[in-house]
Amino acid sequence: MRRLAFAASAVLIASPAGAALDSSYWMDVQADVGVDTNPYLDEDSKTTGTASITLLPAVNFSGARSSTTVSGRYMREEYFSRYDASQDIGVNLDHSHRLSERLDAKFGAGFSHSTNALLNTDIDDDLATQGNQKRRSYDANGSLTYRISDRSTFTGTGYYQRAEYPGNEINSIGDYTTYGGTVGYSRVLNSRTSLGLSLGASETRSVTNPDSTSYQPQVTFEHRFSQAWTINGSVGVIFQKTKFLGRSENSTNLGAQLNLCGTYPRDSICIFGSRDSSASGYGGPRIRTSFGANYSRQLSERSRIAASGTYTRDKSQDFGFVARNVDYAYANASYERDVSQRLTAGVRANYSWRKFSGFSTVDSVGGSVFVRYRLGRVNR
Repeated sequence: MRRLAFAASAVLIASPAGAALDSSYWMDVQADVGVDTNPYLDEDSKTTGTASITLLPAVNFSGARSSTTVSGRYMREEYFSRYDASQDIGVNLDHSHRLSERLDAKFGAGFSHSTNALLNTDIDDDLATQGNQKRRSYDANGSLTYRISDRSTFTGTGYYQRAEYPGNEINSIGDYTTYGGTVGYSRVLNSRTSLGLSLGASETRSVTNPDSTSYQPQVTFEHRFSQAWTINGSVGVIFQKTKFLGRSENSTNLGAQLNLCGTYPRDSICIFGSRDSSASGYGGPRIRTSFGANYSRQLSERSRIAASGTYTRDKSQDFGFVARNVDYAYANASYERDVSQRLTAGVRANYSWRKFSGFSTVDSVGGSVFVRYRLGRVNR
């Protein structure tokens, strides 16, 4: 976290001399009370009451050509019986800068630590953590976008992640480091359609699990059907070389990503799907296939509903032992209403389902009521 604070200071110092920066601060404070039939997705499940507190502070510095946001996350969930408390903390830095009329740069860095990945499925949605297994990660990413002309754009991206599992309670889980990047070119064909090409490469290293090197050439596209509906995505091939215990295997798989979204005055819906290569603490590198949908509707000026669902299948290489495959599904629905400009109250329900190869299928049903209060700036 000290490194992140230093990075934030360096970004601000690097702003042009004399440039005026506008600053703003906000923090959401949320309290939940509910029930869950299996909060850790254990085979030996037990229904318990839950109570949690979530703090989401952030500060933003914006200038004529740059914007920097430092945000934090703290969540603690207590269980009324059997289970130990869960905790999830994190801090992130996001910076964007227009270096010239044609060149834009972005940089991000983050740290997270969780005692239960189910609190934040974005951190580890292959669910390598289970029971009281902790997970800690360090992340960095960056990108450059150069507009060659009004119709043509070149983009380069890079990322780094280090994931660690302190006090490893499950032998098949292992720390890993993954890094990679993508270069791409896109061109606007007309007012509705653009096409492009990209090449991605990634490297994953682990002491416990297989190492891998992946290359992914693909065609990218975007098309606007109407003022409301847009589709974008990519189609390509994943070339992956996996090494473990002196053996190596080469594989070729389809890689794809698709997002179909519609936006109306009161409604918003997105249907998505993807197939790509990803790192994991459980069984090493894997091919991940995922699809789902999000929907939201503004019922009135003060109230709204939202629902989402995702299904994911992670498949790892089989080096003479049972392939460590994971199937995972998650769905949730919520209703919330603004009591005032700063206070919001609501209810939510969620369902989780998971299947590890060689283990029983487990699921969980939960629900809660919550209140959320905004400190600082009201509109982000």
